[in-house]
Amino acid sequence: MRITTTFLWVLLCFLLFLTACDEDLLKPADYNPDNANRKPLFHRSLLMDETGDCYTGYRNFNIRPGKVKLEWDTSNDNNFLLYRLYRENSLITTIQDRSVNTYTDSLLTPNTKYHYTIVTQVRTGLSKSDTLSVKTASNLPPLINYRVNNNFEVILYWKDRSDIPGKFQIFKNDEPIGEVNEILPTDYEHIYSFKDTATNPYYYYTYQIKKVGVQDSTSLSSPLGVYVYYSMIPLTLNSLHQIPGTTNVVLDWTDTCTGETGFRIYRKESSGTNFSRIKTINESNVTQYTDTDPLVLGKTYDYYVTAIDAEISPVIETAPSNILSITIVENMQVEWQIALKDSYGDGWNGGYIKLYINGTPIFDYLTLSNGAGPEYYTFTVTEGDQIDIYYYPGNWSNENYYAILDQNGNIVAESGGTWNDPGVTTPGNLSITVDLGGGKAGNKAVAQIGGEK
Repeated sequence: MRITTTFLWVLLCFLLFLTACDEDLLKPADYNPDNANRKPLFHRSLLMDETGDCYTGYRNFNIRPGKVKLEWDTSNDNNFLLYRLYRENSLITTIQDRSVNTYTDSLLTPNTKYHYTIVTQVRTGLSKSDTLSVKTASNLPPLINYRVNNNFEVILYWKDRSDIPGKFQIFKNDEPIGEVNEILPTDYEHIYSFKDTATNPYYYYTYQIKKVGVQDSTSLSSPLGVYVYYSMIPLTLNSLHQIPGTTNVVLDWTDTCTGETGFRIYRKESSGTNFSRIKTINESNVTQYTDTDPLVLGKTYDYYVTAIDAEISPVIETAPSNILSITIVENMQVEWQIALKDSYGDGWNGGYIKLYINGTPIFDYLTLSNGAGPEYYTFTVTEGDQIDIYYYPGNWSNENYYAILDQNGNIVAESGGTWNDPGVTTPGNLSITVDLGGGKAGNKAVAQIGGEK
């Protein structure tokens, strides 16, 4: 009986100990699962400079028209499970070898921006990540213009529209006739030229140019047919229009010459007598100019343009074009904002937005990286502008919310709940027509919403 009592006492104590342990295990504060030790940071210096320009990657061939070679920090986690690599929030590969920290993404579209995310996942399921945006190299061929000088020689002009390192090859009637080296560092606004002296007056020739590199090349440019004829005849001034929010005037004309080296712009007040030259453009094949001189609201101005050949002394100038007039009026251009919020406070988890104005992309990847927000992005609108917003969901999209704010901070459109109660519903797409309240500064702007598409 004594032994039995002692045994029961020991058993009772053991059961009480187990109960206490179970209670401790149920305390959430005592459970700290392992997370990844650090972000698997992309090696950005192999792809771009501090500003995000991808010129570095184009030159070392880590970024090509159809490929991007990515590299990131290797994991130092003992409980490492795998890397996950995403493009545009879609999984493209998993890597279970911790020492493998490179991947070449192929079959891409040239001259296109891609968004990558690399994730280190540990055995508990938790992870850390890094995100990177890269634009694949452009392989667009040049667009060629030309002039014919008074010696009946053909001078070709073009800009480099590609990101491929290399040199330009010139073809005439399908036969190579010369090469032009690229300038370094690359200047996308630089105007390249090539003079073909083996020409005959009143003959037709067809020219094409392509850029050839060590690993990649562009296609041949579109054929440019040239009739070797020197002409300097008056231009046709097509239109004048005022840029919204400014007093700047844009002139647009038709180039009717073959031998010009540039153009001259003339202006006067309509009430005045004499025109004054306001600009000389030393570039051929230009058909537009913006007058940025401070003009007076309410006044009317007259314009005409001429073409010049400055290679001849004295300079040849055509007779004036037709004259057009424009009255400077007050019109308003204001800054609006798009604000991103997240109800849970952990960012959009891969969700993002694209925003277009009148069909032109303004933002192609807006996201809330972390936190609850709001995070603001500014853009400029004018009366009647069409704003299209496309929402692309990631994980937990029902926590996301965005709003469009006018120049006074008022909400003119929102999706995914309300400002004070974001994340009630999953956001959708919005189509908005800008109404600035009659064009009077300070009025509350409104949006004519075309509905969630």
